[in-house]
Amino acid sequence: MYDYLMRLLDSRASRMSPTSALKSLHADYIGGANSNYRKWYFGSRMDESDISQEHGIGNVSSLKDSQSNWDASMASFAPEDYVLQLAIFLLVWGEANNARFMPEYLCFLFKCCVDVFYSLDFKELNALVPSFLDHAITPLYNFYREQLYEKIDNKWIQRDKDHARVIGYDDINQFFWYKGSLDKLQLFDKRKFMELPPHERFTHLDQINWKHSVRKTYLERRSWFHVWINFNRIWNIHIAMYWYYVSFNAGPLYTKDYDINYDNKPTTVAKLSAMSLAGTLVSIINLISLVCEFFFVPRRCPGTQSVWPRFFVMSNLLALNIAPTIYILFFVGMEDQSVITLAIAITQFIVSVISVIICSVVPLSVLSGNKRKFSNRRFLSAKYFTDSVVPLRGKSKLASYGMWAASQSDFGTFVAHRFCFVLLGYLLVVYYLEYWLLGFQILLGWCVYLDTMEKSVCQTPKKNHAKNLVAPKSFIQYNF
Repeated sequence: MYDYLMRLLDSRASRMSPTSALKSLHADYIGGANSNYRKWYFGSRMDESDISQEHGIGNVSSLKDSQSNWDASMASFAPEDYVLQLAIFLLVWGEANNARFMPEYLCFLFKCCVDVFYSLDFKELNALVPSFLDHAITPLYNFYREQLYEKIDNKWIQRDKDHARVIGYDDINQFFWYKGSLDKLQLFDKRKFMELPPHERFTHLDQINWKHSVRKTYLERRSWFHVWINFNRIWNIHIAMYWYYVSFNAGPLYTKDYDINYDNKPTTVAKLSAMSLAGTLVSIINLISLVCEFFFVPRRCPGTQSVWPRFFVMSNLLALNIAPTIYILFFVGMEDQSVITLAIAITQFIVSVISVIICSVVPLSVLSGNKRKFSNRRFLSAKYFTDSVVPLRGKSKLASYGMWAASQSDFGTFVAHRFCFVLLGYLLVVYYLEYWLLGFQILLGWCVYLDTMEKSVCQTPKKNHAKNLVAPKSFIQYNF
């Protein structure tokens, strides 16, 4: 690790001063705005824990103040502090073994190591633990190994467990994202790990009861429900556009006493109300997607968003879209052309368009408001580690908008061609639906007639056959 650190510093010192090389390297690994450790430190609210341990619960500062204090502390470091923290971080990473697949766990270990390092009395320096690997890495590795293997007759045999029941690297790593998870860390003697003084936590790493502390954060189930929960907005866009085109051109289906000879048109109220059901469809799709979340996301995970506020919003949106259709269809009738009914139909259509746009653009996670704001520290880790997008400026931002506009125009062309032209030929069948029904009635009538004739011939003497060749009443009932 010493050679690796020196090579990193030499590489940067060839382009800048040695002091700047050291500061920039420390910023990339630990102290900078884009460093993973800094994101984890504030995302897991370790600043609140440190301040609470030092000054008491009532002295917890805001995120902005904590970040300002962080920046001031980093700027006040001596070169020795930069070197010490870089050395500790690289040594932890070098000894981490399989724990390197869990970067936020490494941040947790680094924090424990730094706290205990600055509390040491270097006049009487003794080894805190015999082996860092056995003390800090092996207990967690053993916990993970037991998720996949079991020891039978002194041999490790792979367990026959579904992936949804196995706590994997991702689950363990995400466990360290949230303060609520860290507060659940429990020692074998039932004490809470985070209630220990910061400088004592490192010496208790081998006493953590991982089996009773770590839980699944996502259930990797193989199911077609993924089609709904992961692609709901794609379904909303295509199904809504399909419904608008079909309902607009399928007037005979909701025209009272439609006659193809007269081609009587539906009322404006009927057409608007039928088209407005697109808002109902997208609301139902979103409700199904929200229900599917229960199959994949455990409710006890600290980073889990509640489904019920979003379900309540979508239920109200569904009621808002379908209530006018129920009123028009069952209470006033599709033929009503009063001003009030027409105003209700127009309002319903506007609400439908707004609902389709919202459900096609807004993700499920923010239907009841964006919980992942920097002001809401509960989901700050998710904002850092899953929603972290580099802000664009200037020409880059303009190019991004241009690409978005080009893709939307291409999608608009696709919709116009697929639904407007191709679908119009298919919808011509609707106008001849009456002939289809009439042909079906004729075919059914012939079947009934022939069946009756066969029974009549079988039950009548041969000399009376001619008298029985008369169409039965059941056949005459069909209107030819």
